[in-house]
Amino acid sequence: MDGSHGIPQFVVQIVNTCLAGCAPSEIHLSCGLFASAPLVNPTLFRRIRYDDCLVNNGKPIRYGDIIRFQYANSFMYPLKLKSAKFC
Repeated sequence: MDGSHGIPQFVVQIVNTCLAGCAPSEIHLSCGLFASAPLVNPTLFRRIRYDDCLVNNGKPIRYGDIIRFQYANSFMYPLKLKSAKFC
């Protein structure tokens, strides 16, 4: 998807699919030097240091909840689970 200024836009969805009723919190993703123009809502997703991004302000994500945001950059960041607290 291209942004209005020719910068590619990407959509990220983080979904809790745990059937055991757990609600992971303090979810951190490996994210390199993640940056976006325009800024992503920091309560949904923010880089706190190199290669460490916090999801949902650290709050639990209940079963079926979806954290969704868009970012724009010249390339797609490979986002991977780094750590989380489960139940």
